[in-house]
Amino acid sequence: MAANPQEQFPNNAPYMRPVSANVLNPEIQREIRQNNPRNKKRVSKVSKIQKAIRTAVRVVIVAMLAGFTVSVVKISLEIRSVQNQINDAKTTYKKVKKNNAELNLQNKNLKNPEYLESVLRDKYRYTKDGEVLFNIPTTK
Repeated sequence: MAANPQEQFPNNAPYMRPVSANVLNPEIQREIRQNNPRNKKRVSKVSKIQKAIRTAVRVVIVAMLAGFTVSVVKISLEIRSVQNQINDAKTTYKKVKKNNAELNLQNKNLKNPEYLESVLRDKYRYTKDGEVLFNIPTTK
């Protein structure tokens, strides 16, 4: 047998390497840490702090979502209000445009002397000199 253990086991032999923490299963690492008496108090403090942090983060996320939801609802209500105003304005515009067309036609007709005479005779019962107006009732 060799006197030197390194001669007996070369450096590249896997059974001689120290076990690193990265090789162990994470569950086993956690169990080793929790079973260590020095770490028990620290683990409980850390877990309480982690729980508090998680709770705080959840509360902040819920608050942000609530604020976002309120903002979306407000914006959608404003959009609906503006759309209603736009529809009302379009309806008013159509009515005004139609009324304007009627008034333009009436203005054009009032410049026509034959139309003026027709309106005066029919609506206001005007007659020319020497004419006699007869009112004949119509039966329906």
